[in-house]
Amino acid sequence: MDIQRRTTAKQTTIKLSGDLTIYEAASAKSLLLENHKGLDRKVLLNLQQVEELDTSGVQLLLMLQRLVQQQGGELETVEVSESAGSILQLLRCQAALNLKEIDP
Repeated sequence: MDIQRRTTAKQTTIKLSGDLTIYEAASAKSLLLENHKGLDRKVLLNLQQVEELDTSGVQLLLMLQRLVQQQGGELETVEVSESAGSILQLLRCQAALNLKEIDP
């Protein structure tokens, strides 16, 4: 799991790549949730390079969404890989992660 974060005056972009599963959950949690800088604005979540996502990974994404909301920001999921999109659809998490639509 690789997490890239870029913050500008108007928005923060968080780009995840690799696997986001129970095996990466502990390290991903500290990287995703401990740094609150830039979460008080629009946050764009890019999941295009996520290869595998399970319920533990989805839980972390929902925790991130809640943290962004608590900080006064707004999370929007902008790109999603096919595998990540499948699990998000199955769990009906599109609205919670502010994902407008997933291409079939």
